[in-house]
Amino acid sequence: MELEALLEKTGLTPAESKAYRALLSDGPCKAGQLLKKTGLHKATLYACLERLLEKGLCQFVYADQTRIFEAAPPERLLDNLKETQAALSAAMPALKSQVRKSAPQATIYVGYEGLKSMCEQMLQRLKGGGTYVDFGSGGAFRTVMGPYWDVWQAKKRRWKIHPRVLFDENVRLKNPNLLRNYVGEARFVPKQYHCPSDTFIFQDTIAVFVWSAQPPFAVVIRNKETAEGYLKIFNWMWTRAKKYPGKGIGSQKKKGKQKK
Repeated sequence: MELEALLEKTGLTPAESKAYRALLSDGPCKAGQLLKKTGLHKATLYACLERLLEKGLCQFVYADQTRIFEAAPPERLLDNLKETQAALSAAMPALKSQVRKSAPQATIYVGYEGLKSMCEQMLQRLKGGGTYVDFGSGGAFRTVMGPYWDVWQAKKRRWKIHPRVLFDENVRLKNPNLLRNYVGEARFVPKQYHCPSDTFIFQDTIAVFVWSAQPPFAVVIRNKETAEGYLKIFNWMWTRAKKYPGKGIGSQKKKGKQKK
C-alpha cells in the first residue's frame, strides 16, 4: 500500500497527508515554504495546518512574529489510532443500543434454478457445522430437484451441516432409498399429516418450498423472532415424533456408532 493511501487510512485527508509529509521531509519551515513544496492553495494549506495542529501532528513557534511549523514524530499517528480505538470501544454499548432492528425481509425464488440458488445460499450460510430443521417433508425435494438432491446431501456431509427433519411415515414405508441416502437425523409423523411442502428453519430464516406448484417456488422470510417461533413449534413436534433406527438414518453420527 502506498504511503499516502496508508496515511489517509489514519484519518488524514489527501491534502493533510501532503502537508504532513512535507513538514517531515523539510523540517521546521514557514507556511510560504510549504505552499511551494505542496502546491496547495493558500486557504487549503492553512486549513490543513489547523487540522494537523488539532490532531497533534504538528506544532509551531513564533520567530520574528512569523509562525514556524514543525511536524510531530510519526509515532503520534499510532497514538491517535490507539486513542480513537479506545474511544470507540467505550462508545460501543451506546452505538449498539441505537441499532434499529431489521425489518422482515421476504424473497421469492421460482423454478428449478431459483430453488437451487436458494438451496446453495442456505448451504453457504451453514457451511462449517451449521444446523437446520425441516418439517412437512414428504420427499418431494428429491422428486422435483432430481440429481441435485444427491448433491445437496453430499455437501451437507462434506461441510458438516447437521439437519433434523420430520418426514411423514409414507416416506419410510414407500421410499426407503431416500432415507438410505439422506444425511442427518430423521423422525416421523403419521402419514395423515403429509404436507406437499418443506419448511426449513435456520439461523434467522424460514424458507417454505412449495414443490407442488407449477412452477415450484420458495418463499424465504428473514426475521429472527419469527424463526425462533417456528423452531419452538418444530422442537415440540420433534419430541413427539417417532424414531425408526435404520441404515442411513442419522448418518452424521460418529464413525464408532455407525452400523456396518
